[in-house]
Amino acid sequence: MTARRLVAVLLAAGCTAGAAGCGISPTGPISFAAAPRARLYAEQVYFVQDGRLHSVARSPATSPSVRDTPFPRAVVRVEGLDLLAAGPLPPEQDAGITTELPTGIRIFPAEQAGDELTLFLFGAEQPADPDQLSDLAVAQIACTATAARNVEAPVRRVTLRDKVSGHERGPVSCPVTVPERRG
Repeated sequence: MTARRLVAVLLAAGCTAGAAGCGISPTGPISFAAAPRARLYAEQVYFVQDGRLHSVARSPATSPSVRDTPFPRAVVRVEGLDLLAAGPLPPEQDAGITTELPTGIRIFPAEQAGDELTLFLFGAEQPADPDQLSDLAVAQIACTATAARNVEAPVRRVTLRDKVSGHERGPVSCPVTVPERRG
């Protein structure tokens, strides 16, 4: 069989199979729900610049994680608090952004009652007594928690508690207007 004849046979077979169909009756388009869309969002994390609170939009997916460090089990993880505890990134530091939080502090939610969120503090090498934090450090925590997306209800007040000693501070509110959370 020549190549030309082989091509003709294959074309004829393809046309015959196409004309025969597969035995399923044609239908119109079938509608389903809208396709799911990935939700890209950023957490608002409050650091310090020039002695004032400074909001930084940070994507949890692209930020350094503190998840590999030993961390007490929490009711719900608040991504912004993890990002706050990790501190400013090198480019942010180059821009003069700092933090008032002590190195190694860990912050996690204990419970939420209405618009008040209680947070436990753990220090890396010593208790994290909330009374020892500067007012600006407390404001960083309160504002970051207020801006959090994955809490039961919008947070308006925050109480800080040292998990080891039981010392408390609060409830405190964020001293700046936090943009309304979306999604």
